[in-house]
Amino acid sequence: MHLGTAAKNALYTSWNIQNQLIHINGEQMRDHILQKVKKNKFVSNIADEVTDSACMVLRIIADKVTTSIIGYGLDINNLGGQAYDGSGNMAGISKGTAAIIKEPTP
Repeated sequence: MHLGTAAKNALYTSWNIQNQLIHINGEQMRDHILQKVKKNKFVSNIADEVTDSACMVLRIIADKVTTSIIGYGLDINNLGGQAYDGSGNMAGISKGTAAIIKEPTP
């Protein structure tokens, strides 16, 4: 309806406006999901695979996951499960991202 009635110089369809709308929509969806998640005690982390097995990459990913969980107001001690899409270097029991995340919160 907006595109049919707006002035041609005020369509607000540039890539920048579209990205802003996508970002705002994403934030609203995340907040809605977080409200539901916070009603439960335990959370899980599910991530896709990473093909690089470098320790630094795994440490950065582990730190990002941990920071995100805490940043969303969730208790990292209630991380009840981790799943990685078939990638051994992500899910590795002794050296993978899963192991790094479990270090402070076994």
